Amino acid sequence: MIAEITISPIPNQTTSFSIGTDLIELTLETRLGNIFATVKQNSEYLVCNRICRNLTYICRWLVFLDIEGNSDPQYSGLGSHYKLVWNDGI
Repeated sequence: MIAEITISPIPNQTTSFSIGTDLIELTLETRLGNIFATVKQNSEYLVCNRICRNLTYICRWLVFLDIEGNSDPQYSGLGSHYKLVWNDGI
């Protein structure tokens, strides 16, 4: 299954979404010009403060895609220039 995760172009945010029976909690924080992700699945940490890079998986099946080129995500382009995708179909 491939699903786009809705995120906003703001520097720091927390969102949650369901994938099957799992509740995923995602926190994105901007520091030093980079975005860092913390991900919990059913209240259990999968990753803490992982730097976000284009086409590099944050955890298991969660990845940022630059749809306009090949740059690492910046908060101002979240949701438009940079899409966050859950892809467990690999």
